[in-house]
Amino acid sequence: MRLQSLTLQNFRSYSALRLNFDPSKKLVVFAGPNTAGKTNLLESIYALGTGESFRAENTRELFKWEQNDLSLTGQLENGVLLRTNWINTPYPRKKFFLNQVPKTPAQYTGTLKVVTFAPNDVELIGESPDQKRQLLDNLLKQTSSAYRRALPEYQKILRHRNALLKKNKGERFCYTDKSPYHATRRCMANPLYQGGFAGGNLDLRVPPKAGRQSEDDKRESQNSPFNNGNTRSISPLIKGGLRGVSDLDIWDAQLSPLGYFIQQARQELLEFFNQQLPSFYQSLSSTSASLQLQFEPSVNLADADHLRKILAERREIDFWQGQTTKGPHRDNFHFLLNNKKATAYASRGDWRSIVLALKLAELEFIQARTNDTPILLLDDVFSELDKHRQQFLLKTVSNRQAFITTTDEKILNEQTAQIIRIDQLKH
Repeated sequence: MRLQSLTLQNFRSYSALRLNFDPSKKLVVFAGPNTAGKTNLLESIYALGTGESFRAENTRELFKWEQNDLSLTGQLENGVLLRTNWINTPYPRKKFFLNQVPKTPAQYTGTLKVVTFAPNDVELIGESPDQKRQLLDNLLKQTSSAYRRALPEYQKILRHRNALLKKNKGERFCYTDKSPYHATRRCMANPLYQGGFAGGNLDLRVPPKAGRQSEDDKRESQNSPFNNGNTRSISPLIKGGLRGVSDLDIWDAQLSPLGYFIQQARQELLEFFNQQLPSFYQSLSSTSASLQLQFEPSVNLADADHLRKILAERREIDFWQGQTTKGPHRDNFHFLLNNKKATAYASRGDWRSIVLALKLAELEFIQARTNDTPILLLDDVFSELDKHRQQFLLKTVSNRQAFITTTDEKILNEQTAQIIRIDQLKH
């Protein structure tokens, strides 16, 4: 899908700006010196399509200085008009419109599909699992309406669950000590003083005291919710009762099918990448090296109910840590070059080729899943690439609209690209 025009209001360094893009040229070059505002234009296109930024840590950074509202509008070649309005007071809020009709984020996202490649994307290889999951999620949100609904729902329920776990963190922990000789409830401020983590489970292996059971001990043993054969389990107690465990049952039942769906979608995406990456990487690097992505799930979910069972088994550990310790929110993946982790064995030049191959695979995935051609945003990448990689990249993206920022407009000529010089823009 081609973008025909772009209008910005109070976005970053731009008070008001309208750009029209030449329909006869698929490459659009934003040329100008550093800090002129080139990347701001790429970011505005990305924000128009996704409602997010690919570089800002805080949404407030996108507002022009001392302004509390911004607007982005784009006209697509199929006649669809996209508009998003953001308000900065008292906290950032976003509204989305298609052809002037209000839409939810899930209804809006995916209308204009975009893929970005910026110099700092090279760091993705060594980034945290959070950043890697975000890459997968951003791509899947653009291609699947079901994923756009499932992910925020999973995240919302996870926040509720973690809030409950965190609220109980640090409370007194109690357990029922049952043996053939006695059964009594014991409490301590820190159960780890009595044992520790054994095999991934919180284990309290305290020898039972000798002696006969009192009548109170017997009743405690018979009525205790912690009574489980001859084992000893712990759970947080508040004034003699479990706080919020019934809520956890509800959260777990809702998280489980969502978590299974999310993990399956991510796994299918990584499998698609692994079909595309070897050829892209070999063409970029002029080598026969093999590039693959290795999925490292927090737990392999076999079905829609599997996560609920895992969470139930780990509930005591989750209470102690004050957070949900297993689930798709803990998934990760690694880049393997010739079956070795790229973080340890690949050079910086290899990293550039790896991430560029990944971006080209992203383009293929979006087109394969949606039958729509995404827009490519390239932020000053030609300065990072040699001539061979530059030529391969331009040849590969020649059939789609691409927006490029550069300080050297001679890289492309006006016969093949529309060149927009930033210093000539009135804003």
